[in-house]
Amino acid sequence: MALDCLLIETLQQFKKGESDTPRGCGEKYYVEFLTDTSFNEYFSEDMAKKFYKHIRNGILHQTEN
Repeated sequence: MALDCLLIETLQQFKKGESDTPRGCGEKYYVEFLTDTSFNEYFSEDMAKKFYKHIRNGILHQTEN
C-alpha cells in the first residue's frame, strides 16, 4: 500500500509537470488523481479524502515513529 501511495503521488506530479508535490497540496493531488482517472468509478471526492487521511497519512506517520 505504501508503494501504491508513492505511485499515486508520483503520477500526479508527472501529470501536473511538477518535480515534487507542493507543500500543503498532498490531499488535493490525491483527490484529483483518484477522481479524475479511471479510479473515479471507485472514488468520490469524499472517499478520496478519506483514503488520503486514513491510508496515506496513516502509513506515513507510522513510519515516522
